[in-house]
Amino acid sequence: MLGFLMTYADTIPVSDSVNYMGKGFIALLQSSLARKQSILIYPEREMWFNYRKPRPLERGAYYYAVRLNVPIVSCFVSMVDAPTKSNPHGINYTVHVLPPIYPDAVEKSATSQREAAEKMRQIDYQQKVAAYEKAYDRQFTKDFSPDDIAGHYQYAEN
Repeated sequence: MLGFLMTYADTIPVSDSVNYMGKGFIALLQSSLARKQSILIYPEREMWFNYRKPRPLERGAYYYAVRLNVPIVSCFVSMVDAPTKSNPHGINYTVHVLPPIYPDAVEKSATSQREAAEKMRQIDYQQKVAAYEKAYDRQFTKDFSPDDIAGHYQYAEN
């Protein structure tokens, strides 16, 4: 029970229910924001274990940002292989906090909340691609290479 509470305390549950996600979930987000709490949402499909490149983003987090008129704090995590004798699969992570994206800045040119959320998603992706190129000093391509997985060569050698 203690492990369950430590894992899920201060989390807002998500669901497959369209009704809940469109009403109950938004009410919980509003309540948290009213108490000046930050909300961390990982955009769907973005988290691949030790994958260095930005992934295509889904609209969910941006929809809620527009709906609740709150900014997105865009982040990118770069990874560098850092094997040691005690940890041959070591990786150093660097979190890059990128410029925030404000809904009101994109809503002025958008015809709907949906379009504003899509523009926020595109800006976020462009920022992450730029952060990737700066962190790794190479041009971003969508093509896959084994080097795209941090720690890949250490795993292949052992």
